[in-house]
Order: sequence, then structure tokens, then C-alpha cells
Amino acid sequence: GLRPGGVWYYRFTSGDARSPVGRTRTSPEGAVPRARFAAVSCASLAHGFFHVYRDIARRADLDLVLHLGDYIYEYPTGLFGNVRPYDPPTEIVSLADYRRRYAQYRRDPDLQGMHRQHPMAAIWDDHEFANNSWRMGTDGRPDPRFAARAEAARRAWFEWMPTREGMGERIYRRLRYGDLADVMLLDTRFDGRDAQKPNDTP
Repeated sequence: GLRPGGVWYYRFTSGDARSPVGRTRTSPEGAVPRARFAAVSCASLAHGFFHVYRDIARRADLDLVLHLGDYIYEYPTGLFGNVRPYDPPTEIVSLADYRRRYAQYRRDPDLQGMHRQHPMAAIWDDHEFANNSWRMGTDGRPDPRFAARAEAARRAWFEWMPTREGMGERIYRRLRYGDLADVMLLDTRFDGRDAQKPNDTP
């Protein structure tokens, strides 16, 4: 029910607690002269700090942030990057693990700032689940145990990521930006991918 093409401010309250004020935009309708998007992906917390998120948060001229996947990484501390330790320190496999890893990412002030200043449209890639994952396993090898892990990862993603109600279990969709652009968000990791060759295949 919000007016198209508007800037809106909001906050949440729970008991005596109040969130910081957030800012978002609604997509426009009709003739649109321009659009400015930021695209981000592959946020390996263990490899460093999220300076680009801070720079995006400081801009007032962006209409939308597109997150193209690998919002989190599933690795244990020290395996892939060693700048910042992971929480939990082990590889994440259960729903509790995935929730805890998202919570760690959301404690980052630069990531908080980006979410607070801009709307985001997101898809997943492999590291929201496991390295080189697809619907039947990882690294091109079917794994009957992977279904439970994938379901936990999928549930945590929908709990933590900004998505529209009614999307169900799918993330692929089209976002219309007036008469200027149709943004096609694809799922090329699960619904759209067959087994890939394992890493050790020549």
C-alpha cells in the first residue's frame, strides 16, 4: 500500500527496545528516466572487512542493492581466510549453525549500515549451503545426507534475508522497475543446475 517511487523511513519496536531508523525505497511505476543499482557478492568474512558495504551505505543515490549470492560462507575458522574468525568456529551444517553464522554476519556494522539504508533483492549461490553445492550434493557428487543440510540452509536464508512473503521455496523472480528495466533474479544453483564435475576431475 505504499506509494510507488517513494523514500520511506521505518523502525521496529519490541517492548521497550527500539531499532535504529531504517530507510528504503519503493520501486517506481510508469516512465522511469534512470535507475542506479549496486551489485555485491562473495562476502567472505574470514578474508577481511566489508568496506564496500560501508561505502554503499553512505550513498543516497542508489535505488536498490542486488546481492548475487555467497552472502555468508560455511567454512570453519582458518580453512579459507584467516583475517576474522567464524562463529561457530566449525563448519556449519545444522539449522542452529546456519542461524548462528547469519547472526555473526549481521553483527558487522558495515553490513548493518547497508541494510539500514537501502532495499535489497537477493539470490543465493553455493556458500549459503556448501562449497560447489547443487540440489543433490556438493562437488558434483550425490550425497543422500545433503538434503537435510540443504533444507536447514534454505530455511535460515529465508529467515534472515529480506524477501517478499508468498515466495514459498523459490528465489527466482522478476522485479519491474517502471518502463525502464526488468530485473531477472535467477536460481542457477539448485533449481537450475545439474551435477557439475568434481573439483578433482581433469
